[in-house]
Amino acid sequence: MNDRESDWQGTPYAFGSIWNFGGHTALGANTRDWVDLYPRWRDRSGSRLSGIALMPEAADNNPAAFELFAELPWTEGPVDLTDWFREYARVRYGGSDAHAEAAWDILRTTVYGTRRDDRWSEPADGLFGARPALDAVSAGKWSPKALRYPAASFEPALDELLSVRAELRDSATYRRDLLDVARQALANRSRTLLPRLAAAYKAKNQAEFARLGRRWIALIDLLEQLVATDENHLLGRWVESARAWGGSAREKSQLQYDALSLLTTWGTRQGADAGLRDYANREWSGLVGGLYRLRWGTYIDELSAALKEGRKPVAVDWFALEDRWTRNPGTLATQPRGQVHQVAEEVARALARAD
Repeated sequence: MNDRESDWQGTPYAFGSIWNFGGHTALGANTRDWVDLYPRWRDRSGSRLSGIALMPEAADNNPAAFELFAELPWTEGPVDLTDWFREYARVRYGGSDAHAEAAWDILRTTVYGTRRDDRWSEPADGLFGARPALDAVSAGKWSPKALRYPAASFEPALDELLSVRAELRDSATYRRDLLDVARQALANRSRTLLPRLAAAYKAKNQAEFARLGRRWIALIDLLEQLVATDENHLLGRWVESARAWGGSAREKSQLQYDALSLLTTWGTRQGADAGLRDYANREWSGLVGGLYRLRWGTYIDELSAALKEGRKPVAVDWFALEDRWTRNPGTLATQPRGQVHQVAEEVARALARAD
């Protein structure tokens, strides 16, 4: 489509974007496209652009994307993203801070610096949430198969946010952003670590595979510890909310299963095998430390045993495992635990160590 006014015969239209599918917790949006296209389409002669359409499939992620997109109709002239993100950091944390500005400048050029040239509108999800495979490239079938920015360019944002001066760290917005950046840094590491795990297995290097397998599980455990610090990242809250709609014990149980299956199997083997499993994968406490750890622990243990015994690994019926967990996930916490700054510091130390 080259000319919306002509092609749509003068019909008014809205400028829209979908930067999130399935409620994935990944950070990212094509903000450079937004600030380029919106003013050009709005200001050209005969424009019928009449509004905006925010269309992410979940609204509890990427607050910076919401803020920027919602400001577009109220902004005259072009938007300078360098200035916008600097001011966003100041307002979001209640004061100017060089480290906060530096962190958000890194986010501007990485997770929020992507463009539609690669035909994607959403960021890549993490591989800790993928059904286990040594050649896994995404958790959701229809998600990007690789990061859309260099992982190494993103990690310094965590150190910068950790260095924000103490009096600005008490806000809920700072804590949320710190968790998101630390979580994203851990998720990104899954994409560099898995190929090394695969290489060790293919080389039949038992010691190296065991070491990297322990590292993989340790990072999953650290991710679980991180997201458990925030009430908005608790699977138990999601389940509790669903159960509250039930009028009987049986109905509450069914609503719990429905809520969990949306995030895991999508209900049936047929739907899961068609690609709907993990469509709504999320790095939430209870899901990371529950199903995701169970899957990868099972897989790594079996591959380790196969290497040791000189045999092919036994195939796992992943749907059966996932369905069992979805029907009986155990106790799910509904209250956060731990301090996000302390755990984020642990994340930074863990990522600084060589894999």
